Amino acid sequence: MQIAMKRGVIFRTVLMDTWYAITSIMEWIDSLGYKFICPLRSNRLILDRWSDPDNPKYRPVKDLPWIQWPLTTRDASQTESLFTTT
Repeated sequence: MQIAMKRGVIFRTVLMDTWYAITSIMEWIDSLGYKFICPLRSNRLILDRWSDPDNPKYRPVKDLPWIQWPLTTRDASQTESLFTTT
């Protein structure tokens, strides 16, 4: 990402693999003002700031309030979804 920025690549969002989905990297990207998209492993704990903003707690990924968005694929036999929090 730093190399891309030095070379003048313009972007607003960082798409990254599960391998990079760690707190320090996500906080760094956020501190630079970028958004990020990454899959999360099911065994991760997430600070849930959505359910109770005044009293956030760490919760397993599977327990977060997810919304499923169907995605269009080239092959009609495949189904894919994007999940986001509320």
